Amino acid sequence: MRSRWIGGVILLFAGVEPEASGQEGRQTPPVADLAGLVKQARADFKQASKEFGDKIRGITDSVEQTRMMFEESPRAEDCLQRFLPALEAAPKDPAALPALVWAAQQQVAADSQRRVLSLLIQHHVDSDQIVQITDRLFPTLEAVRFLQGVIDESTVRVNRGAASYGLAEVLGLQVDLVRIGPAMNDMMDPSLHEAYMRELGVMMGETLPWVLKADPEALDARRRQLLQSVIDDYGDVTAGFVVLGEAARADLEELATLNIGMAAPEIVGTDIDGVRFKLSDYKGKVVVLDFWGDW
Repeated sequence: MRSRWIGGVILLFAGVEPEASGQEGRQTPPVADLAGLVKQARADFKQASKEFGDKIRGITDSVEQTRMMFEESPRAEDCLQRFLPALEAAPKDPAALPALVWAAQQQVAADSQRRVLSLLIQHHVDSDQIVQITDRLFPTLEAVRFLQGVIDESTVRVNRGAASYGLAEVLGLQVDLVRIGPAMNDMMDPSLHEAYMRELGVMMGETLPWVLKADPEALDARRRQLLQSVIDDYGDVTAGFVVLGEAARADLEELATLNIGMAAPEIVGTDIDGVRFKLSDYKGKVVVLDFWGDW
């Protein structure tokens, strides 16, 4: 099951669209250069990301960190634009499919996502690499169209199953955006809000105004139907390291017990002083649960 979050959207601006100037009239590089073009672009992006990571780790102020993410972080979009015209010119080149898979996994501008996913549907819908994409898509309407396209057009059962489960996950993220997204306004430093909405709009495109008006109950109902269809039709399918039926069943159980407004399940543990405790010991009190990890 995909880790689902909304607050992390603030830090997803490694996919912001560059200014339009300079894009028009760009010549498509020779197809023979595609593999080398992709390799160099990705190497430059990786190095720039490493250097930016080293720089931002020295910043302790969270507002300044977020400002730097907006204004200084290397963009997957910039990297993609160095070879996307060549991919469109030669979508069946041996170097094209891995480059498209990489691009589909990034947070890029909505129009670039559309172009990448369109190439995958048109030329690679039966590829075994499709399963590397289905659970990594930014939750746009274009992602919904792509996943539905794989379900409708792929002749490969694993791909159809993975796309069905991926579509359920995308709908779940959209539900979170509808229900939790507005609260981000209150959580964010006011000086960053305008930039946040502008950049989010670039990545989500037509999805942003749509999702602000969407019916979360309808989205949630469709998600549940998809999860049940995964259990019924693809329960035995393994996509990557995931048995789809098991993952879908776990998601449905989570929806039945861990939705907003439901009573939290019991938690038993030991506090930092070695004293055993239960969540139910704090019934009637305000409790903040902070789940974190260090990798």
